[in-house]
Amino acid sequence: MTKFFKTSYLLIILAGLIWAGCAGTKASKEDAYLGDWEYLVEGTPNGDVTGVMNISKEGDAFVGKLMSDMGEIGLNDLAIVENKLSANFDIQGMTLDMDGTFDGPKFTGTIGVDYNTFPMTATKK
Repeated sequence: MTKFFKTSYLLIILAGLIWAGCAGTKASKEDAYLGDWEYLVEGTPNGDVTGVMNISKEGDAFVGKLMSDMGEIGLNDLAIVENKLSANFDIQGMTLDMDGTFDGPKFTGTIGVDYNTFPMTATKK
């Protein structure tokens, strides 16, 4: 092989490895959010609420639900962008907003309705 072909061959392999690494990075970042998260919402009118938040993917969209002794509630308009989650859900005729930030296996945020907000924390199972 000539030096030109060897250099071209190496550049093609290097470009392929870089492309594959970039594609894997997005999937691995998203995978960090997927799964079950044990949560605690403090100070609600019903007292502290504990349960499991499940986040999964359907196609390109995140989907989620909150599960507790009170039942299962689907998360609407769930978005996760740069470690920040936003969603809303309906309970007892009210729409509650949920916002927070992921930091590795920890989640810290709030659930708000009207003029009240309640702190929420979660840890990945």
